[in-house]
Amino acid sequence: MQEVIAAFEDTPQGRDALALGDMLADVAGAELSVASIYELDPLLLRVGEYPAVRNEYFDRAFAAAHEATTRPFTELPVTAISPQEGLQRVAIERKASVVVVGSSHRSRVGRLLAGNVGEGVLSAAPCAVAVAPRDFARAEHPAKARIGVAWDGRPEARAALESAIELAAAREGTQLTIMTIAPTYTDFEGETHVFDELREKYEAVVAAVPGIVPEHVAYTTELIELRARSFADQIAERGADLDLLIVGSRSFGPVRRALVGSTSRQLFRSAPCPVMIVPRTGAEEDEVHADSSERRPTESVPAA
Repeated sequence: MQEVIAAFEDTPQGRDALALGDMLADVAGAELSVASIYELDPLLLRVGEYPAVRNEYFDRAFAAAHEATTRPFTELPVTAISPQEGLQRVAIERKASVVVVGSSHRSRVGRLLAGNVGEGVLSAAPCAVAVAPRDFARAEHPAKARIGVAWDGRPEARAALESAIELAAAREGTQLTIMTIAPTYTDFEGETHVFDELREKYEAVVAAVPGIVPEHVAYTTELIELRARSFADQIAERGADLDLLIVGSRSFGPVRRALVGSTSRQLFRSAPCPVMIVPRTGAEEDEVHADSSERRPTESVPAA
């Protein structure tokens, strides 16, 4: 991870995004940049006041950002027709590793709910996207980050796993948990079991982890039985013990775009920790198509 771009305005949501961007830059040893988006106002363009108003807006925004963090950052003043368009454009121009946004003001404290800007960026971001829970800037955070990643062996999950490994390797003491959720059924006595034909498959997914994670990166693995209402709810429950949850982007859509599927949307409504969605890479495109054509319906676990 080389550059983290935090979307900032002088609001609680903007400060939450900056706090998460600060944390990610710290863990990854990456450069922090702060993007302030000024929306074009046709009326101001006509009366000629646009440059002065825009510059005053940027001055106030960056002054507030410097007050909110002690970490040095690059100022990115962006003029755009919408915050979504501005963030996507600056992420492409800067070849950013991740864009960070805050949650909607309608979300519960400590919970995620992507607002209009977040939804717009998440719809087709050119890089990973992280969403900070409400009041993240006010919360206490441990010195050693606890990172969890959802892993099911698919190419899109591989991209998420590699990002989690990169973060864990960059900062000594970072705790990495690799989680695999196995589908289950309930018998007539009310007991929950993993499908016999799938248990071996998911155990093999977990067993493949040592061949992916470098020896110098410490981690733990968990094979979790799906007992909640959905995959998203189950993985979100683990978020209470995490500082960051990483999931892969959905399989379909443009390569290197972080597209939000139904699982991601559920995570953004229920996760109690920051969530980062990682797009698949071009090298994985053929694997995705092959995997999608060979997978049986009974083996399906929702992609993010």
